[in-house]
Amino acid sequence: MSSVDPGEERFSELRHQAEAILRGRLAQAPSLQATVPVENALRAFHELSVHQIELEMQNEELQRMAELAEARALEAIILDSCPDRIWSVDPERFALLTFNQALRTHCLAKHGLHLEPGMLPEACWPGAAGERWRGLYRRALAEGPFALDCPGTGDAHLSFSLLRREGALLGIAVFAR
Repeated sequence: MSSVDPGEERFSELRHQAEAILRGRLAQAPSLQATVPVENALRAFHELSVHQIELEMQNEELQRMAELAEARALEAIILDSCPDRIWSVDPERFALLTFNQALRTHCLAKHGLHLEPGMLPEACWPGAAGERWRGLYRRALAEGPFALDCPGTGDAHLSFSLLRREGALLGIAVFAR
């Protein structure tokens, strides 16, 4: 079993797509083929044209990636501007995946705790509180989305939901108000 370098595979895919685009362009302008009488010139023209199309396609892909990065940055700004504490945990170990500035600030002010991705509930909420959070995460997995009021705990209202993409469970999201 041989492994294919993803970079080579992507290059090959781009090349095939560029050649198909060039064939389409040449088919629309048959006079272009007749004006290049020398085989070497035609081969050079072909290579340059394919390369130009590859560059155009790579540029389009880079633009899409830049737009995606901008959208993700905007999402982070929106989450961090929200006064509610928002975080997500993975569905197996319940380790922190993401969290917003409100949760970061709350944990630092109330518990002197510097949050980091990958922290387990027991590290975020010591003692019995860590096990309580595990129970709430298990409930979300078993029952699906739910909300509850917790007067006197500092979290007046908690909302749990499952994070899914294309049917796959990615994690559990929590909103604390």
